[in-house]
Amino acid sequence: MILDRFRLDDNVALVTGGTRGIGLAIAKALGEAGARVVVAGRTMKDDARQELAGLAFDFHAAEMLDEKAPPRPAASTSWSIAPASPSMATAATIRRTSGGRRW
Repeated sequence: MILDRFRLDDNVALVTGGTRGIGLAIAKALGEAGARVVVAGRTMKDDARQELAGLAFDFHAAEMLDEKAPPRPAASTSWSIAPASPSMATAATIRRTSGGRRW
């Protein structure tokens, strides 16, 4: 079947902003395709855990906009579970500050 060509078995996907909205949908799709998903976000609520139930996923608490926050997921996640080149997806948000846009 053609969809077998898109399987992600034996791959790890890192999804930032993966606890809600588009990021959660991306995390679910990658998990359904067979990837082990590392979900990064500020918090993970029960509804997001239920959405990903049955899929191989880990949650990594991360603040992506605050430069004083702990290290970013790519720098701090234990890559012993990951192959040499993990897949990454980002659900970016724009936060307006007095200085303009900040990603």
